[in-house]
Amino acid sequence: MVAQAWIVRAGRDDEYERIAFADGVVGVGWRRVGDLTEVTTRAAVRQRVQHAYPSVTPKTQEIYALQLNAFRSAMRPGDLVVLLRENSPQVALGEIAGDYAHVAASGPRPSHVRRVRWLRQAVPLSEIGQELVTAPALTAVYRQTAAGAADRLRSIAAGPSDGDPTALAAVPQAPAAADGLRRNLGYARSLAEAGLNLERLGVTKFEVLDVYRAAWVQAVASLDHWVHQEIRERMLRLAEDPSLPRPKNFGAVQLPLGTVEDIQHGRRTLREAIDELLTTGDHARQSYQSPQLIVRGLKQVANVDQLWQRVAVVLGERDGSARKYSGHDVESRLQEIVHRRHKIAHEYDEDPTRPGRKRDIDQGATMHTISWIEQIAEAILVVIDVK
Repeated sequence: MVAQAWIVRAGRDDEYERIAFADGVVGVGWRRVGDLTEVTTRAAVRQRVQHAYPSVTPKTQEIYALQLNAFRSAMRPGDLVVLLRENSPQVALGEIAGDYAHVAASGPRPSHVRRVRWLRQAVPLSEIGQELVTAPALTAVYRQTAAGAADRLRSIAAGPSDGDPTALAAVPQAPAAADGLRRNLGYARSLAEAGLNLERLGVTKFEVLDVYRAAWVQAVASLDHWVHQEIRERMLRLAEDPSLPRPKNFGAVQLPLGTVEDIQHGRRTLREAIDELLTTGDHARQSYQSPQLIVRGLKQVANVDQLWQRVAVVLGERDGSARKYSGHDVESRLQEIVHRRHKIAHEYDEDPTRPGRKRDIDQGATMHTISWIEQIAEAILVVIDVK
């Protein structure tokens, strides 16, 4: 059979990475589901999930079941796997070498595992290409459907050494705004990778850590741009389809009187008028970085009541981890990221406790920030689209 390509995340905060390399496995959590060795159908996996996680939404239960069934039944020996880290701009490449197994795990260990022959443990993103490592931010297991993905990964793995199952293909394609976010965050990850390489080369002509700071600023700018694009796309959709339900703040959007007259006389459409409004003037200059401003902007096009609490629930559910968040946790973390961005951009990131010196930064913290922004954006989409 033709080999497939898979992306598996190394757990929240890369908690499974050490186990992966030490034991020669790739694994996922969902410990409460128990041993799936004798569970051979997706329906049966779904029943296990529903019993183990009764408090999560039916949609989330289905997502758990899809991923667990894929890991248990669709993944096969000979398939290629990418281990995607949250805190590093490098990935690991391996070949699946065994069938599904269950481990009675405790502590930060995966419960569902497969043996892996690791081919390369530190492949730069610039070498592997963003297309082959792109997966929804809130999934732990994802089948990579890019053309020839397995063959391309095997070719990359041959480089210098350093050291019903098809259901996942039905994951909806991201809308244009989300595609742009992933692309722009990819640029931020590339900057973080460049910083890591420059550190290893011992470059001293300039402060290499500033490359991480540039990646941090790029990540926050990516979020800002994404919110702008989401608002634009959704408002244009609402303008074109009167049958769609309107959030209460949609009616607060104001058009100049001259523009209203142009619409009345057929000189321009409502879509054209709104598009111009959102891409020029005050609307175009509006910042959507802080949690409060993001909520204010999205209120125009979606129901965002208790947004951060709802985002926290999604973040706590979708990756199958036992970790729980509060809305305050999410909002505070995002505010800290944005505050650091402002310090970098406007105060040269100076450390107030050490005048004349900058605050510490490294590739791990930078990559974690990029990943967190991506997860928050995907969780917001889940909330406002009720996926």
